[in-house]
Amino acid sequence: TVKQQLEKQAGFSPLVLSEMDTIFMATYAAGNIINGKLGDTFNPTTILAIGLFGSGACLFLINVALWFDFVGFNEALGNFFILAVYFLFGFFQATGGPVGTAVMGNWFCDPDSVKSRGTIFGFWTCHQYCGDITAA
Repeated sequence: TVKQQLEKQAGFSPLVLSEMDTIFMATYAAGNIINGKLGDTFNPTTILAIGLFGSGACLFLINVALWFDFVGFNEALGNFFILAVYFLFGFFQATGGPVGTAVMGNWFCDPDSVKSRGTIFGFWTCHQYCGDITAA
């Protein structure tokens, strides 16, 4: 699994990996509420774009930390950097659900699409779970 690779190849302890999960999930949960409100208040496509680019930037920063072995240089600083990036990553990732659904809902506004919107959104929301099952 990825966690085993991070432990063996990148040198992360199981404690830091659990902290990464906790921080990501906490900011993801809070970010769903905050980003949903931001998407309703401001232009949703702009909020979605910020979330996508922010997620990409966070992934890049995580890779920079692995390439330059931040943990090997200074363990406390490296772990803090990764946890800080994961904090932001959870928030940026959370734009996809509420804001992406609102943007997608605007595509289905003609009378025929409105009738089948529930089926469309049902397939849209189950793709993540089907991917998780397939990957496992």
